[in-house]
Amino acid sequence: MGPGAGHRGGEVIFEGKRSDYKFIKFTHKLAPFTLKTTKKLVLRAPEIYGKKFRDIELPINGITWVQGKSGTGKTAVLINTLAAQLHYEKEGKHLNLTRGTFNSLIKAIDFKDVIIVDAKLNRYTSRSTVGSMTGLFPVLRKHFLGHSMAKSLGLKEGHLSYNSELGQCPKCEGRGVLLVEMQFLEDIILTCEDCKGRKLKTAYSNISDGDMTVHEAFSFPVSEVLERVKLTPKFQRIFEYIKILNLDYLALNRTINSLSGGEKQRIYLLNKLQKNLTDSIIFFENISFGLSSVELAKLCEFLKNLGQLGNTIIIIDQEPMFKDISNNSLKFD
Repeated sequence: MGPGAGHRGGEVIFEGKRSDYKFIKFTHKLAPFTLKTTKKLVLRAPEIYGKKFRDIELPINGITWVQGKSGTGKTAVLINTLAAQLHYEKEGKHLNLTRGTFNSLIKAIDFKDVIIVDAKLNRYTSRSTVGSMTGLFPVLRKHFLGHSMAKSLGLKEGHLSYNSELGQCPKCEGRGVLLVEMQFLEDIILTCEDCKGRKLKTAYSNISDGDMTVHEAFSFPVSEVLERVKLTPKFQRIFEYIKILNLDYLALNRTINSLSGGEKQRIYLLNKLQKNLTDSIIFFENISFGLSSVELAKLCEFLKNLGQLGNTIIIIDQEPMFKDISNNSLKFD
């Protein structure tokens, strides 16, 4: 089955004896990331869940690969203790998780931002979608509003939004479904008959640019839609990131709560990448989940690019490919 992994699979590419098929082994040589500074981030005597850990030293502006079996404390130390403290110092509020303690935290610089790419942290509402998290919904709305059909109707951005009374289907209030509450059984979810699950009023969901309708643009894979739209350099960069992070098969109207953990992580990262990240510290946990070796190689190059912008990157993941791009490694036993 092929020709690729995930959404690029599903086609029969060979039929016959296994011995007759020539397997192509993927090989990709990753150049190591060059460390540009000797400055370090030091966490002394971290302790959490009643267990004490050794001092942690991380190179600033470097890439650190953290590995270890489940239950060895790598997440507890680096996310619940180090990241939680850095986030509190930057934002003035605590993360919603159990926090560890420590004797001292020594940092040579003040990071511009502290980002934790962890699918377990709840950053989404039931209405959050791929389009809203990536900032691409406004791009497409402006695209359609610039065409003659929308101009003749005098439409505004709100007419093409699920969350605006101007555009949302009044019966389902922009949800696309109706919930029938059952007293002793599971609630029943029905597709809205008025909008046919499109969430927008029918007249607005059928607005066309001559190539596709608003509904099609919102519900087709991103790879098919953005190729037809003129993008600013900023959103062209976001589109390239979407392809690198293997998310171009998603539709913009796909709700975040319906995604897998790995997809949520990468969408959250895209949300942060709407601004150019520099001199920040970024924690990744299990970001390799669901990616093939080819896609992992692209991800590694992407992480190296983030490092070259002066960011400090910590990757908590068992995937050995990350060793090739890191200039520091930690192992929890």
